[in-house]
Amino acid sequence: MRPSLPVWISALIFYTASISFSGAASAADVDNQPPATSAHITPFSQITSSFDGTAKDYLSNAYTRLLVTSEVDKKSDKGTVVDLPYEKRWWISRFLVGRHSSTNLSIKVTVGAFTTTVPVATVDHISSAGDGETFTRIVYHRSEDHPLFLVKRDGTNDVVSVRSSVRVSDQLQSGAAGTALSVTQSAIRLVAPQAAVLTKLSQQTAKDKATALDAAINKLFATSLDEEQWSDNDILFWGNGASIAFSIPYSEGHPVKPVSVGTWTVKFESPRPSIFSDTFICESDEQGKTKKRCEVTFDKAASLAEAEINPADVLAFKLTEGAAELGTVDTYVKKQDWYIAGVKAFANTPKESDVTGFCASVRNAIASLDLNSVDQGIITHVLVSTLATTSDAKKVVSGIPNCKCEFDKCKT
Repeated sequence: MRPSLPVWISALIFYTASISFSGAASAADVDNQPPATSAHITPFSQITSSFDGTAKDYLSNAYTRLLVTSEVDKKSDKGTVVDLPYEKRWWISRFLVGRHSSTNLSIKVTVGAFTTTVPVATVDHISSAGDGETFTRIVYHRSEDHPLFLVKRDGTNDVVSVRSSVRVSDQLQSGAAGTALSVTQSAIRLVAPQAAVLTKLSQQTAKDKATALDAAINKLFATSLDEEQWSDNDILFWGNGASIAFSIPYSEGHPVKPVSVGTWTVKFESPRPSIFSDTFICESDEQGKTKKRCEVTFDKAASLAEAEINPADVLAFKLTEGAAELGTVDTYVKKQDWYIAGVKAFANTPKESDVTGFCASVRNAIASLDLNSVDQGIITHVLVSTLATTSDAKKVVSGIPNCKCEFDKCKT
């Protein structure tokens, strides 16, 4: 006759098994639910939009950057905010069954060549014999450390794509996924530093960063639930943006009983006509009364930007990070064949045709970097001004419109 297990061991095994499968809905529970008139298939997230019916034409040919803002821990219509407890497990449970539960909320935004992933919240809990009790909770309240990008006149990069994601997992394993994600973000910034403006020179680096972060989230948060919201719209009609209301499981790791954690809104900074100036285009009368420097039209904002440029600052502006040989405007242009030809032409009194060809080459090269017509004019003006050192050369340059700033406000 096989000896029976002691009562306390049998009870312990039963308890351990029960906690590993707590939160799972039984068939009887489902059968007892009242009949539904509609089904909400994404209970952990909901997206709402505040798009405008009228296009913001002043965005065209201007630069903007992504902003992700949040409303977290505010009182809702469903009740007051409650603290999500740090629940520890019994030491015997940790000894017998190591458990790792995690929830990650993230938003991926793509506009033309610009793409990024913002992990807005992470809730991670490891409970095991080797790690003890390890809790990691990260909330990203406001994300605005993103490069400027150009909204092109031809409309080829007007569409904004938003993909929100809720990933919930509960595994018998160990590893601080929440901490690892934070470390991964920091490592990506060090290995691939971010440029101030998105150009052809920095597009691939920006894409690689977003891909690396997506891969880290997918690997660290092996998914038992993956809930997503998708939305696309023209940036000219973006208005007050798209808001994603996120919820998390009240019971760690189990995709039931959603509890609201906050709402994050995807929007964009007020546009500016030049990367070389902090002058914005006012989007409202109230904004014009604040301390933020803004003008009511694109033309006025661009004219102010041109009038305030400093040639040394323009040449020292970094187009890319981490690439010293092509990092600044100055080092980039000096490696181009047309610049070397221009230096030779300006060594003596240049011909009008040589100056016209030089200025056209500058504008075409800068346009190919995805910089707008205002900055093409600013860079062209700065370059010809540094090369035209004699009165005769300056006279030739002054008579060629293509060598001037777009609104002719740059100081000579």
